[in-house]
Amino acid sequence: MEIIERDNKLFPEKLKEIKPIINQIYVEGRIENLNKLGVAVIGSRNSSIIGEKTTCQFVKKIVQNDINIISGLAMRN
Repeated sequence: MEIIERDNKLFPEKLKEIKPIINQIYVEGRIENLNKLGVAVIGSRNSSIIGEKTTCQFVKKIVQNDINIISGLAMRN
């Protein structure tokens, strides 16, 4: 995993438009894909078996179509 700071040329331009300001992102995978199409996949702490199965099928199709998966790394209690 790599940390990309806001002043780094690799930091995605679209993220610079978001409020509140994001100063760094954590990247796992191909950094050169940061500005490509992507979708966020949001999970649940208490997911059902059918929910997990459906999510796996959905994510598989996303990846097969060369779309990036974005995670917000949710805060834990």
